[in-house]
Amino acid sequence: LPGGEENNGTTYVAINAMDLAGNLLLAANIFDGDTLVVDNSAPACTLTYVNVNKPWLTNEGKGQDLIQVIARMSEKFDPFPYPQLNVEYADSTNDSFLNLEGAISSSGDSIFTWTITLPDSIKNSGNMNISLNAKDRAQNLIERYFGQADFIVDNTPPDSFATGIATPYGFNPKTGWINGITDSIGVLVPIPTTGSDQSIFFNSQGGLHVEFNNKNRDGLWTEIPNVQQPFADSIQVGGQNRNFWRSMDEIEAIYVPGTGIAQGDTIFIRAAISDRVGNKIYGDSSVTVFVYDRYPPTVSNINGGNVLEVDTLKSEDRLTAAWTGSTDTTVAGIPGSGILNYDYKINMHDSLGEYMDTLIDWTSTGLTESMDTTLGLRHNRMYSVNIRAVDVAGNVSTTVISDTLYRLSSAPVITTIDSTIIWEDSLYTDSVQLTDLDLSTVLGDTFSYIISWENSLLPPSGDAIEIADTNGVISWTPAATDTGKFQLKVLVTDMWGLKDSLVYPITIKPVNDRPIFSQLLPDTFFVEDQTDSFKINLTHYIYDEDNNDTTEITWSAVIKDTTNRPGYPRTS
Repeated sequence: LPGGEENNGTTYVAINAMDLAGNLLLAANIFDGDTLVVDNSAPACTLTYVNVNKPWLTNEGKGQDLIQVIARMSEKFDPFPYPQLNVEYADSTNDSFLNLEGAISSSGDSIFTWTITLPDSIKNSGNMNISLNAKDRAQNLIERYFGQADFIVDNTPPDSFATGIATPYGFNPKTGWINGITDSIGVLVPIPTTGSDQSIFFNSQGGLHVEFNNKNRDGLWTEIPNVQQPFADSIQVGGQNRNFWRSMDEIEAIYVPGTGIAQGDTIFIRAAISDRVGNKIYGDSSVTVFVYDRYPPTVSNINGGNVLEVDTLKSEDRLTAAWTGSTDTTVAGIPGSGILNYDYKINMHDSLGEYMDTLIDWTSTGLTESMDTTLGLRHNRMYSVNIRAVDVAGNVSTTVISDTLYRLSSAPVITTIDSTIIWEDSLYTDSVQLTDLDLSTVLGDTFSYIISWENSLLPPSGDAIEIADTNGVISWTPAATDTGKFQLKVLVTDMWGLKDSLVYPITIKPVNDRPIFSQLLPDTFFVEDQTDSFKINLTHYIYDEDNNDTTEITWSAVIKDTTNRPGYPRTS
């Protein structure tokens, strides 16, 4: 047959012949004259890979992974001889191999699949190079490959590191303790930069693992997985320390309380980082070591103080309470961490005992089993003292609550005011004096004042009397028409609405005011040497508010000396 791709195609065969009788061979009687195919083209082969152990990976794996190498030829393989696989790893001198048979044929010999196990030496990390000993049915050798070096062997673990500090989280976390209100443990891990190892980032199976070691049990490192997939954490940001957490539910799902972990056990923590193919490096153990104590102490009932001994405080601000006999919990003969301190809290309630506000939030007394505090208590309110114990591990006891203590303020008491005499036209001032026990309390007291007349008939200008609302100073200037005896009432109200009143007598006495000329005298003259007397009624020109102008006024006249007035009468 001629060579060259230009001769490719079906070959048609014709035969000229006759039998002994001279009959010609008819073309219709020639069979399979077009079954010869000329193929002078070299086939192409496309290589793809499946990681049997980790099917989520694409074209990568690590030592001991089973890898399917799938060869798809552009035409059918010649099964005789059977196709062979050649694999060259990065270290081509030891683990590479040639002439591997045992492939599985499919699709009418157009696909052959080999299964190989990757070597686990770091020196084999890199691209895996594939070739085949195979021909097509026309015995043409494969000249072109697609995907020949797409698969990467990664046997290099991430860089070594030291696990950072571990921190408990929860309501009352204490460094170095796992207590009953710890909700999670955070571990600080130094993450390499993306440039140093990209294979640890965005791992669909999670690349960050957290492990615990209970030295009081088996002493083995045990992974604490997430409660749901991926069971490890995906690393997405590099080049910084990052916190990774495990909840107490996740921890105690592995370390079951009572069997896997118990009171007083010591727990070590470390992190591990794995790349996409599963190479894992274990970090050095964290310097943080935890002790397990999940049991709270018991605080005794309140057995002293005024919150127990009295039910009402009158104008006092001091609250006291005492308690003795508190203990920490011992489990299976193992004592707890011990009581660290006691706390108290003071709540305010309305007069019906309904909660209103917290005046003092939890405040430590140390190991002193009593509290004594003074604060601004309010009238017609109730107060309660809450007590709790906290152990060294951070466990908090249940709260003991005192009975409510009722607080009342005192009403002001006005000091007696004696009978008072005042004079018309003179300013009357006085100051209301009072006593009130609340003046010595933390909140003190303030007062407002009101003054009024108790008589049915008031002094004509009585409405003008005033009392200062803030300091109780009374001021008034009575008029002449206000004289007489009256009664004044003073009402004092303190800041709590408590009141006192006092009625006291007052006498307004008149003052003899001088008469005054209400108008000027008219110009008057008379003729000398007349026998008729001269008269003028001066009563019409004066006013005296205290006396009868006609009958109770005494008059006198003074004639001026006219010596220096020529022509005027002489007085001497």
